[in-house]
Amino acid sequence: MKRLFILAFGMLIICSFASRAFTSTELFDDFSGTSINGHKWYEREFVREVVDAGLVSKLGNNSGSGVYRNTTAFQNPNSINVIECTVKVIDTVLDTGTMSKSFARIAGWVYNRYESGGARGDIFAQVIIGNRGNGLEAWWEVVEALDDNVTSWQDIGVGTLVGPGNLNFNTAYPVRLAYDQDTNEFTFDVDGASNVFTGPDWERPPVGLFKGLGTVVRSNDGSGTGYCYAKFDDVLINDEIEFYDTFDSTLLDPAKWKSLEVAREISDGKLRLDVQTEDSMRSSFASLKNYSNYLEATVTVKSDSWVSSGARGEARIAGYFYNENRGPGSGQDYNRYQGNVRAQIRIWLRDDSSLEAVAQVNNLIGPDESNLDHWGFLFRYPFTTPISFDTPYTLSIEFTEDSMFWFECNGETTSYTIDTPTYPPYNENRFLQSRIQADPSESGYMKAEFDDVYVEEASSANVLKFCDASVSDGTLVGDGRGQSADHRLDAVMQMIETADALVEEGDIDGACDQLMAAYTKTDGDPIPPDFVTGSAASDLAFMIDELRQSLGCE
Repeated sequence: MKRLFILAFGMLIICSFASRAFTSTELFDDFSGTSINGHKWYEREFVREVVDAGLVSKLGNNSGSGVYRNTTAFQNPNSINVIECTVKVIDTVLDTGTMSKSFARIAGWVYNRYESGGARGDIFAQVIIGNRGNGLEAWWEVVEALDDNVTSWQDIGVGTLVGPGNLNFNTAYPVRLAYDQDTNEFTFDVDGASNVFTGPDWERPPVGLFKGLGTVVRSNDGSGTGYCYAKFDDVLINDEIEFYDTFDSTLLDPAKWKSLEVAREISDGKLRLDVQTEDSMRSSFASLKNYSNYLEATVTVKSDSWVSSGARGEARIAGYFYNENRGPGSGQDYNRYQGNVRAQIRIWLRDDSSLEAVAQVNNLIGPDESNLDHWGFLFRYPFTTPISFDTPYTLSIEFTEDSMFWFECNGETTSYTIDTPTYPPYNENRFLQSRIQADPSESGYMKAEFDDVYVEEASSANVLKFCDASVSDGTLVGDGRGQSADHRLDAVMQMIETADALVEEGDIDGACDQLMAAYTKTDGDPIPPDFVTGSAASDLAFMIDELRQSLGCE
């Protein structure tokens, strides 16, 4: 194997044009399904874009509990008291669990009922076409915020406009939400059905500054499989004769809409990550529920991507792999992200429409990852492999036990030798991303496809990493009262640790038995009762089952 040795920044960089097998890997996702697998990815579908002269809104919920929203927000919302458009609900999937809903809506904060103060007393109204379990129906809601943080609220008015069985999927219906400040009357209309509700007296504009069109998915104790796909068109405001927007342009107009285009979905067997921006940094990303020391993906930058002068676009694979001075074993507590080290391979889009692949390692010298001044520089290598639009490139990163990073782009490799200790990072992650870095007066649209994601072969160590991350963010807890909850959580993790030790000893049958015991304590089946609960519990069961399959367990 012929190698070029380069000494740069005091580190040894090794470059090659021969393929190198870094580690035993397995396919994590080839995106052959119709929807993003919530057991493998932290984020699911989120699409906002103009398609065929209409505004498309798609949304999948990221976990089984909570309310997820995809809103295209109007500019100057307080100048708008009437919103009318056509709404076509194309598809809904109700999540498992209770109180599940998937719907499209016109919605927004309208006014505040108190003379002074914060957001307490803000009045929110929405008119909805969606599915609550009995097929499509239309209803309306008026809600009051009960505190300044809008963490609690109450319905002050609800009603049904069109009952289940009277609306059809893939059919555009006229929908209208209006508020009259003189009478405090709300009017809700769907396909000729109308309700009027009189709200509390108007005292001042709302603190919440948003009115918009969008989709919503909600559930309690579900499985993270909810979905809504809708299309909006022919928008009118304030009973004006001329349309506010008919979406005849190819992009959302930033003069009319605060929310610009973004996409995260499976399309033609690939993960599509697109993002549009004006005047700021924006991204579209997908985070793995896997903390493998190896990450590989095929990345394609589409030829309709562009950036204005001064802006830069990127499609990248990346992650926080270690912390150089904080965390367990270091003797120092975490100070948020300080000391974290990120490794990444980017395909840069320059403002001259050129593309370049670059491997990079950066550390955080301060605690705030959003502050550019807190980022330090450790390593950078521009690959010599030419990069073209609409061409797939296989990128990979490996973090080795002997404290090295190996980077590869279509067979060209480089490495970085770490000269500090390596401790578990704060908020460890692995992710795929499209992003645009834009300052005021700059803009762009980055479109990229990702495919064939590979990680290390399934191992107990990676399952335990997922457990640690989920316990840390509160999505995995012991199921029980008092200390018994902690003991049950510890018992499950001990089973996985024991399985790992048995694999090392060559006792696969013993490891399978331990993993089966852990699986039955996480699978949601009441017999035997689970030892853990939380939105990550089903993901843990999924990972344990995949690990058993990889070991050949019966």
